[in-house]
Amino acid sequence: MKLFRKPIFVEAIGDEVLLAQKARRQIETTPGLLDKKTLLKLTREQGIDFAARCFYESLMRSEHGRFKRAIDSLELNKASAGNRDQAGKIKLIIIPGMFYIEHPEVGADGKLILSIAKQCGFNAELLAVESKGSMAANVKIIEHYLQQDKAVAIWILSLSKGSAEVQRYLQSCDVPESVKGWLNIAGINQGSPHAARKISSSMRKVIYKLLCRMFGVDYAVLVELDPAHDHWNCDRFPHSIECIHVVPIPLQAHLQSMLMSRYRKLKQYGPNDGIVPIVDVCALPGSIYPVWGVDHFMRTPDLSVLLYKFLTYIRNQNKSE
Repeated sequence: MKLFRKPIFVEAIGDEVLLAQKARRQIETTPGLLDKKTLLKLTREQGIDFAARCFYESLMRSEHGRFKRAIDSLELNKASAGNRDQAGKIKLIIIPGMFYIEHPEVGADGKLILSIAKQCGFNAELLAVESKGSMAANVKIIEHYLQQDKAVAIWILSLSKGSAEVQRYLQSCDVPESVKGWLNIAGINQGSPHAARKISSSMRKVIYKLLCRMFGVDYAVLVELDPAHDHWNCDRFPHSIECIHVVPIPLQAHLQSMLMSRYRKLKQYGPNDGIVPIVDVCALPGSIYPVWGVDHFMRTPDLSVLLYKFLTYIRNQNKSE
């Protein structure tokens, strides 16, 4: 019977204290952030969990670690009259992830962020992009909305595929001066190898075109999310916009069951969150906030606290301008 037993988790929880100690010793003589080549080497030689922890420790000893500690030290955005007045001067535009209409239980619909933002006094709005639409179509929706919006100070908050669309918008459109910042939460930052695999042969293309038609998904999504697509090579970003990237970094034992098989398929790319290699975020400008122990779905009891703190940070940034 054991032969047919389906595993509940990828593996049991291990000694993460010892893992962290070993990772710190490993990177003591390595300057700067660990790059993709180094992470792949660590994965091959010492395992994917060790490589993931080394990347996290590498971030934590850099300017990104200092940024994370600064965010963690913030008090929650208190709902006092003064704070609400300050927050009310900032418009938050929330860009949800793929399938946010069909599967709101995943959390990529942005409703938690919207609720917390309103609790804190922000003028916040969830932008109704196409749940199963192409990146190009959603970029047009974002561009049209921001061209019409009259707010003085705007922050864009995005999740998963929504972050890929915001990235493309920032790199390809005329961005209004009113856009002050971008908070990228578990974004797809350089495409996803999953998309590349689905269009890797003529047969696969035929199969996935049929599947996309069956489920009402624009097939262009797979083409656009292929890391080989030209738009992932663009490094143009507006210099005036502050970029913050919230990056989940899981071990195999931390994975939600739905992502187990997807995670395994990405092992050849090194540490990943089940959807993308985590090192991809290093291609983007801005500050990285690593979240240890969670996968792409960001299902952690600390999520609400983290969102309150980032909204406090956004409010404080506007106050200082």
